[in-house]
Amino acid sequence: MKIKLQNGKYTYVFDEQTGRQEAYRHDELWRDLCGDNFTLAMAQRIEELHKAVKEAHRIILHEMDNGRTPTMLKAEHGGKGLGYFEDLITT
Repeated sequence: MKIKLQNGKYTYVFDEQTGRQEAYRHDELWRDLCGDNFTLAMAQRIEELHKAVKEAHRIILHEMDNGRTPTMLKAEHGGKGLGYFEDLITT
């Protein structure tokens, strides 16, 4: 897994085969994060949220292709959100 932050200034790298975690700053090794489960948990959550946002975007585009706008979806669900995919990004 690789996560770039602040326009590429920082890069988090997790090698799933070795379990090694590293942080790079300006593409140079900055920190060895081996054994840092907190950082790993945050990186995994970032990856989950990124996937959820991409899925929500895909759903919105699909609905818009079918003539339904985000405002219409929100109205269908009592004005409480964008409906059935809101759970993707709030869990």
